[in-house]
Amino acid sequence: MEPIRKSYKFSIAGMVTLYNSERDILDNISTYHAQVDKLYLVDNSEVIDEILVNALRERFNKVVYIHNKGNRGIAYALNVAASRAVNDGFDYLLLMDDDSKATPDMINTMTDYIVANPKLQVGIIAAQSDPNLFSNQAEVTWYTITSGSLLSINAFKQCGPFLEELFIDAVDHEYCFRLIEAGYKIVNLNYLHLSHSIGELKYLSIFKKNVYKWASHTPVRNYYMLRNFLYVIKKYNKLIPFRTKALLFYGLTKVCLINSMLEKDTLLRIRYMTKAISDFRHHKLGKLDNILD
Repeated sequence: MEPIRKSYKFSIAGMVTLYNSERDILDNISTYHAQVDKLYLVDNSEVIDEILVNALRERFNKVVYIHNKGNRGIAYALNVAASRAVNDGFDYLLLMDDDSKATPDMINTMTDYIVANPKLQVGIIAAQSDPNLFSNQAEVTWYTITSGSLLSINAFKQCGPFLEELFIDAVDHEYCFRLIEAGYKIVNLNYLHLSHSIGELKYLSIFKKNVYKWASHTPVRNYYMLRNFLYVIKKYNKLIPFRTKALLFYGLTKVCLINSMLEKDTLLRIRYMTKAISDFRHHKLGKLDNILD
């Protein structure tokens, strides 16, 4: 295999969060392992999958495995890796989900942009995962998703850790807004495409014709989405422009209301949404303490 070119002078670590991960993570990691100097495997699984961990260690020589002894949330996993990257002296940290794949020259494309735009204080630069937004442009934006993003360690040291109270969902948005508040820029490279799963796709069919599709999430995920985005929008209300808030509210309405009406367990989802709003109003964050049935 031809070695990955290094056109940058930065030291770059990577991290991927494991959570009951499937075997295809081996192929996913192979798409970016050669592009980083070290790869932190942060495992949120309750029980270690020894067979998978051994396979990862045998196949990849740059990995550092870290078990969190249970699911402590995505923000906690990100903080574990970022803190390691700080201690190990890295300049940037690549953040990846276990179901994401990188392009062969992804990191060089990102660092080439950073080098070519020295006056732009980039806090996070990311690949584009939404095919609807693919273009030939680089875009300074208000937020991006965690997977496929390159985090400046200097920005992390200045702005502090990811907000662990959110547990999962809106963690990336909150951090992007915090970076912007501190004077950093968030950049999406819309010409750099990331293969990323967005959940189970379902379809609404009328007369055997698919007229609507959506990414189906569990009722618990809908709870976190609604509670956390309401919290983040309120926290950064004065910072976020009206158009961005409108887009976030539109997304919430679509995911938590419209899509929920198309699921078989609509009543359960309504109960979770009601709880999400109640917990938001009472500033009750963290891991969901009881599962509804």
